[in-house]
Amino acid sequence: MERRHSTALFWSVYAAAALAIDFAATHSVQTPINWRVFHWQLDNGFDVYKFLAWFAVPFILNIRNIQVSYFTFAHWRKIDWILLGLVVGVGAIIMVLIPYFPSARQLYGSRAHLNMAAKWSYFRYQFLWILSWLIG
Repeated sequence: MERRHSTALFWSVYAAAALAIDFAATHSVQTPINWRVFHWQLDNGFDVYKFLAWFAVPFILNIRNIQVSYFTFAHWRKIDWILLGLVVGVGAIIMVLIPYFPSARQLYGSRAHLNMAAKWSYFRYQFLWILSWLIG
């Protein structure tokens, strides 16, 4: 088997196993073992298992193969900037329209009742969550 095929097979099996363990831990599956032992969550809601399984382990195993230029804008073409602008623009329009749709307004409730410290805490939590998805 070629190296690239064995690598793809390894990561496919790894992803399936990590997802299965996470599912079993989240839903408190008790057979054949108590999978809840993998439900590592901090008091602030940070899921340690997801961080380790979906970021830290793959990062460590691939550190020597990472192309740093992938994370820069150096190779972007004009169409990439146009697409980014469209995505940001559509996202901004959708955010502006949230108050006009009752179901969206209920889902994304106002944070006006929170003091400034709580708003910044909420912002940091959401920003780190989004950033973790962008990196991963």
